[in-house]
Amino acid sequence: MNKRQLKNLAKLTDFIEQNIKDKQFDMETYRKNNENEVVKFKGLNDCGTIGCALGWAPFALSIIWVEYNSDAFSFNDLSDKKFGVTMGDEEWVYLFSSLWAGKHKNQRKAFINRARALIEAEGDMDRVNVQMKDFKDIMG
Repeated sequence: MNKRQLKNLAKLTDFIEQNIKDKQFDMETYRKNNENEVVKFKGLNDCGTIGCALGWAPFALSIIWVEYNSDAFSFNDLSDKKFGVTMGDEEWVYLFSSLWAGKHKNQRKAFINRARALIEAEGDMDRVNVQMKDFKDIMG
């Protein structure tokens, strides 16, 4: 992660901490219906839905999506371009995977702690200073 990507992660983390309630945050919920079609996300205040960290990123980074569909800018593109991590990377799993979420009663707080630890370590997973038993279980 470069400095700009770390700054984006800090913006996302601050946004989630200051603007999103616990009930609006869920790392295990995706925006697809039973037919595997992307469900349109209406907006921050009017839809009453919950979202994961990457789902809140367009609001935090003021990204305007004309319309989102599976052929458009994906959350994988978003994590790669704005945060410098690709799905499956150690940092991506640590921040954005749903695998760790079920081990935390407060997923929003867990994400904030994880993100702040990675920011403090300047994006270097070897320097992340948190209790990581659950993360090590995921990564093997």
